Amino acid sequence: MCCPPEENEGEEAKGRKVKIRVESEEAKELKEVFNAITEFVRNIKGPVKDLMEVILNTLKGDVLGEEVGKFYVKLKESGVPEDLAKELTRKFLNERLIVSKLIKDILSRGGRGEFRAEEIEKIVKEAKEAQKERQ
Repeated sequence: MCCPPEENEGEEAKGRKVKIRVESEEAKELKEVFNAITEFVRNIKGPVKDLMEVILNTLKGDVLGEEVGKFYVKLKESGVPEDLAKELTRKFLNERLIVSKLIKDILSRGGRGEFRAEEIEKIVKEAKEAQKERQ
């Protein structure tokens, strides 16, 4: 059984109290860091999911082939002349290939921390908007 603290505590007892306070402050700081990390992960979850979908769809040859084919068919169904339809389809394919290359570059640079979540989110948004415009 422990006795209540004496009024004139020794230096050793005072040192323990200070150490406890310091550890408590460090724990609070660590908790704040973990909260910030948790919030960051929550915020980036959506953009990362969208980016992965764009990446997977862009890198799949069969999906790209279908998109290019559908694009060409839509142009022809809309009455676009053959020469213009072919030219626009070539441009469409080239743009898709550029997007693929861009995504690969982003992934290679992003692994070194060169991109922030906002930049990735912006790129994904632009890619989705460009894709919607073509459909």
